[in-house]
Amino acid sequence: MEDKIFITRSGEIEGAFNPLRYKKKINFPKSAKIRDFGLVISETFIPAKLYPDQIFDWLRIDNVEIGGFLNENSIITVLGKEISKSTVQLALEGDILIARLGPSLANEKILIAPKTKNTLVVSGEFIVFRSSGLQPEVIVNILKTKKYLNYVLSKGRGATPSRFRIDRNDFSELSFPLMEKGCFDKIYILVREINNRYMSFIQQADSLLASIDEYVLSMLGIEMPELEDKKVFTVSSIECKGKRIDPHYHSPKFEVIENSLKTGLYKPVILDIFITKIHYGISIENEYVKKGIPLLRILNLKPNEIDISDVVYLDESKRKEIGSGFVYKDDLLISRSGSIGIVAVVPKEADGFAFGSFMIKLCLNDDINKNFVTIWLNNKVLQNLIFREKIGAIQGNITIDTIKNFLIPLPPPRIQTQIADEVKNRMNKAKELKQEAKKLLEQAKEKIEEMILGE
Repeated sequence: MEDKIFITRSGEIEGAFNPLRYKKKINFPKSAKIRDFGLVISETFIPAKLYPDQIFDWLRIDNVEIGGFLNENSIITVLGKEISKSTVQLALEGDILIARLGPSLANEKILIAPKTKNTLVVSGEFIVFRSSGLQPEVIVNILKTKKYLNYVLSKGRGATPSRFRIDRNDFSELSFPLMEKGCFDKIYILVREINNRYMSFIQQADSLLASIDEYVLSMLGIEMPELEDKKVFTVSSIECKGKRIDPHYHSPKFEVIENSLKTGLYKPVILDIFITKIHYGISIENEYVKKGIPLLRILNLKPNEIDISDVVYLDESKRKEIGSGFVYKDDLLISRSGSIGIVAVVPKEADGFAFGSFMIKLCLNDDINKNFVTIWLNNKVLQNLIFREKIGAIQGNITIDTIKNFLIPLPPPRIQTQIADEVKNRMNKAKELKQEAKKLLEQAKEKIEEMILGE
């Protein structure tokens, strides 16, 4: 049984009175300070003041999934002036990004900064660590081992879960295993080997998911020709009447897509005829608590799926302020900003959850299969048309009126159900493959833990 009462001498106090700082210890055969293996980068700046018109790729903690996996498509591209109220840090490819907040750190939101098209900036929710000599993959995988991560968490500050965080200075002072180069090399080889096997499972899963689009189009009799982005074309004034007049909107490729849709097996109709209710999510201060009202954020929204493994909570006192900002089983949620147009049906597990302002909720009547609707809206045909409708050159968004006018083919209910069931089957198989991949990573953590502790 773990001791709940222990003694710490005054000379051992490290500047904070969190009991866990003195209870959780980790004993390496040999150790050094983590700062001896690199440098904590603490340069922060406000791009709006220095670079208002420069384009940045902006990575926030919400872009990172549990386990430190990054959906690079969710990194948003912004102008400096668009993040004027956010403290951000420059990060270079290969830097190690460590979540500072307790809940995110506990969810292993630790990763290596990716290569991006534009200058990468990350939110102040990360510690940026630049390794010198030791491979970033080795450091990241040691940080993610169960015992070491608990040790890091014990060094945090803050009286409540929502305020719990690891300080940059505290992080740089952490003990880190000091081993022979050959031992570090073994960890590196193990990580690479496991990652290769992991990627094999992930690629099989991704292949299954990628096959969904073509399956759906074949069932609907829609043939998509190769699309060409013409740089020179003409549009008559009549064609512009009542529509936007920017060149992007009138690109000929969108007409090709619409014609392909209209010549399919089933006549398309507008989504609005099935909508009974539609409204935006809540905009509320993100003071999260350990237990309370579960809140869905845009990171929980995946194509045809809502992931509730990383849900945060709002205090029960916020219920009145949230008002109608709740979702219920069989509602649909669609992302309206950032990675726009991601759609999923709310499962029973998320019944009664609140939902955030970057999403729109819509309720449909029983004249159409709701899972079929989400599958269609996530299809590449409709996604192209959503891209056409987005407002804003950098961080686009879509409106309720845009959603109401989405075109959707209307096959018989039997075909809708058949499509929905087959897609669900492929998604389940892909999920099983990803679970096998996750098991590999857990096995690697256990082996690395044994190596660094000399067990």
